[in-house]
Amino acid sequence: MAHDTEKKVRKLSYGVYIIGANADGRLNGMTAAWVSQVSESPPMVSVCIDASHYTSEMIEKSKAFSVNVLSDKHFDLAMKCGFGSGRHTERLKDVELEFMVTGSPIIKGAAAYMDCQLRQVIDIGDGRLFIGEVVASGENDLPCMKFDSKRFFG
Repeated sequence: MAHDTEKKVRKLSYGVYIIGANADGRLNGMTAAWVSQVSESPPMVSVCIDASHYTSEMIEKSKAFSVNVLSDKHFDLAMKCGFGSGRHTERLKDVELEFMVTGSPIIKGAAAYMDCQLRQVIDIGDGRLFIGEVVASGENDLPCMKFDSKRFFG
């Protein structure tokens, strides 16, 4: 992306999420910011993940994923799940989890969660756009963490 355009795109606002996956007897969570609602009826959300990421592979295999909406109290978890690969690290070790319809990991105490059944995958640029139907959801009375690149990357 041209440098001039990249600066403008970085002005878009995002929340901070942990995308959860469960495949081949392993759990994984990765920090993401590119999450969006794409349909009200049925309720559907999308998440864009680099095609080379372990989470992409796991979602493809399991046909499901979770979206955990983080609050500011989850900053350390966001950092833990945002760097390195879940292929080699148990990122969700010692995190209180629960499981709903799809078996994807739900973080207890998250501001909100959506348990999603995969409905469509679109290859787009260097990523994969996963569209999931929300089959279970919940929330707590916590404010949502906002993505700030300076906070995460210095």
